[in-house]
Amino acid sequence: MISEKEITKPVVAWCIGTINEQISGEVQFGHAGAKSNKQEETAQYKNQYLKQSGATVPESFMDFGDKIEEVYLSIFCPHSNSLPKGERASSIHSEKCSSFLPMEERIKDRRIPEDIQEKLSQIQKRKKTSFTSTISDERGEELLYNGKKISEFTQNPDIGRLIGHLWLKRELPDYACNFLHTVIVLIADHGPAVSGAQNTIITARAGNELKSSLIAGLSSVRPLF
Repeated sequence: MISEKEITKPVVAWCIGTINEQISGEVQFGHAGAKSNKQEETAQYKNQYLKQSGATVPESFMDFGDKIEEVYLSIFCPHSNSLPKGERASSIHSEKCSSFLPMEERIKDRRIPEDIQEKLSQIQKRKKTSFTSTISDERGEELLYNGKKISEFTQNPDIGRLIGHLWLKRELPDYACNFLHTVIVLIADHGPAVSGAQNTIITARAGNELKSSLIAGLSSVRPLF
């Protein structure tokens, strides 16, 4: 579409995933890399093809922002290209670039189609909303979990208290938080493939008799165990 002039606006583009070329073997990264089974599907090929088609393509992702700036200034302030790199952005608001026009001047003669005007009107009248759920609320300056600021959980990390607010929507008493903490310590201590011993211990620590504790362990025996 770029090479056939169907897209006439300047395009700055970069396909990530070029790191794959630096790695030997079958290791591939990212969604695109996982599907890259031939040369035409690699990031390098896509970047080269984009460049040949007329897009502006940086040498690496680190240069992406610089290319966007260069293209923007080449349109609105061509004289800025002769200035040192650090002075280019500020030049569009100074006397160094006489060709620069304020935004109002650039758009005053451009008509907005009626259907877009209608959409813009609807958007402007729309009530501002933020994401909320029964637990999470991001309408204020700081995210709230069950009515409490997220900083309270990060500054005083307590996994039992966190579970209480995010799963049960309530402040758990100290004994419940201590119990949950003990459960997690036991899980970490016993590893991933000993669910029988783990559940037996947890059930016993909860105050149940030997038979119930044994049944809790035996009922969780699976092939991995």
